[in-house]
Amino acid sequence: MAKAQGQIIARGEKRWLVRVFLGRDARKRKLYIAKTVEGGKKDALKVLRGLLNERDKGRLVRPSTMSLETYLTQWLRDAVKPRARSSTAETYRQTLWTHVVPSIGQVPLGKLTPLHVQSIIAAMSERGLASKTILNAVVLLRSALRQAMRWRILPTNPAEDAQLPRRHKRELNVPTREELQRLLTEAHTDRLWPLWILLLTTGIRPGEALALAWGDFNWESGLLMVQRSLSRVKGKGWALTEPKTDRGRRAVTVPHSAVEALREHRARQLEERMRLGPYYHDQGFVFATETGEPFAWSCVHARHWKPMLRRAAMACTECGRQLVQDAQGKVQHAESERRRHPATPSRALLALRPYDLRHLHATLALAAGVPIRAISERLGHFDAGFTLATYAHTMPGTQEAAAVAVEKALFGSNGQ
Repeated sequence: MAKAQGQIIARGEKRWLVRVFLGRDARKRKLYIAKTVEGGKKDALKVLRGLLNERDKGRLVRPSTMSLETYLTQWLRDAVKPRARSSTAETYRQTLWTHVVPSIGQVPLGKLTPLHVQSIIAAMSERGLASKTILNAVVLLRSALRQAMRWRILPTNPAEDAQLPRRHKRELNVPTREELQRLLTEAHTDRLWPLWILLLTTGIRPGEALALAWGDFNWESGLLMVQRSLSRVKGKGWALTEPKTDRGRRAVTVPHSAVEALREHRARQLEERMRLGPYYHDQGFVFATETGEPFAWSCVHARHWKPMLRRAAMACTECGRQLVQDAQGKVQHAESERRRHPATPSRALLALRPYDLRHLHATLALAAGVPIRAISERLGHFDAGFTLATYAHTMPGTQEAAAVAVEKALFGSNGQ
């Protein structure tokens, strides 16, 4: 067997070292991949032919000795950052360095096995993490290792066959009409009332709302141009990013109630600007701090959203009476007399996220009979099929309508 093709070297009785030449490195040193075979020489020849076949197909690589952590750092720098948003790259980094690197980051890339991947899945499950969190971490690792295969530094993907926990889709607990009215009442007293009413009546994303400039809004037609999103990267501040898809750039009709709220908000913002003078840093944003700077969602969530939800939820779901919270955080009825049932605040309101206003908008629009294509356009989905798959379970009367239609087709209008 020619040396350039491969070698079979005896290492004892019925023990062979099979070597295949892979080329030369940057220093012109020869690179080989070797495998020990137990058995006769025919067995060694069979292994050699298999390795040569894999090499000729470009699937035979020399496993890398760099650690998984070192490789993931390189993957983020060379493969992710040139193509993804900076906020997306930072999210990837946080996910991997939180759930993957601490456990198996020091394992050499070439020695990574499916068992290593399964171990981090088991560890995350034992910590009680949501199935979506576990799935996100494993999908990221799987994607990174696929790139390692393309770069010819990993022969197979150890994360490809990992057994993932069953995914439980988070369902939106739609507030009742009374709960929604209490939320609107509390939101109306908040400084960011124009933001809340805009999110609820248009279905735009929170990041899209914070990126809005006054030039994006047409006061005469009531049309709002959604064409960018505001994101923040740890240590780098805020940045405006383009929509992920072409349909993300869209015109959305704003209802009269939200237009009036924006009009009042604009007047108040101009007063603040005049009062502060040169200390107001005008960035042109519709929603900005009192000094003109763009909002951070962490600040909005902590100072506005959560306090507003807590106030709106303070009505007992059993009797509807007002609840109060004492200094120790215990919730009880405001009235002094004892009740036969415990004080139960609204769980649907307490669990609500700002992003859920987008889902709530879609759910209410479907309940009102708005066509699915119109809702898809407002939400900026890439197609109506995705919208239908996401919200079909909230469409009222679909099962009943199907039953009536089938019965009519089979038996006539009288169902006989």
